[in-house]
Amino acid sequence: MASGFCKLIDEGKEKEAKQGLRGSTGTGATLEQDRSLNWKKILEIRTAGSQFSSSSLYWDTVQTCYGSTTLSMDNTRLPSCVDTNHCPSYGLDQIGKATVNRLVTVFGYNSPEVSYVPLLYPITSVFIKQGISEEDSYSYITMIVSPPASISYFTLSTSGWDILCFALQPLAQKYVKGSVAFLESEFGQEDSDFFFQSWPWWIFGNLELRFLNRVMDCYLYEGHKVH
Repeated sequence: MASGFCKLIDEGKEKEAKQGLRGSTGTGATLEQDRSLNWKKILEIRTAGSQFSSSSLYWDTVQTCYGSTTLSMDNTRLPSCVDTNHCPSYGLDQIGKATVNRLVTVFGYNSPEVSYVPLLYPITSVFIKQGISEEDSYSYITMIVSPPASISYFTLSTSGWDILCFALQPLAQKYVKGSVAFLESEFGQEDSDFFFQSWPWWIFGNLELRFLNRVMDCYLYEGHKVH
């Protein structure tokens, strides 16, 4: 059964679909079922016309990286594009964590040109926690690293990440200058700067999953401007 968001998309009502996604409400299994349907619909939209299918590529690369498709429980093996200081699991069990590690390892192997994607691990963890299959999760992260020209998601380098992290402080200086001045007076310039520059982790490190999922609903559909 299609969700309300999916029905609106199928009817070509993109503005209403976006508004509905931002204001979606519900609890329990129905909300989670709708969320999975919505995310799959978004993947379908973003890959329309691209002959996008990565399932066979994924499992072939798993075989290349690990010598087997049996899930490795070695959680120390991560690609250099991952920030190992920020690998939240959002309550995943050991199998879930191992699955996330395998996904980002395969991604790193197949995308050596991508040098630094700190949000890759957290977002992959969200997909697995949401119950998205391993193959579909790989399709998601592949798509959001190389999305259609009309949208963007990740920064793909250290310099891009630094620019993203520095983006909040000038906005805060412009719109809540008094609050910035208060923080600087209370904690000092250096600690205040660090506070603002760590803002992506306010979302992907500190939010409860039920709130983070709401952010992800809009993030997948609208891209990084939702941050």
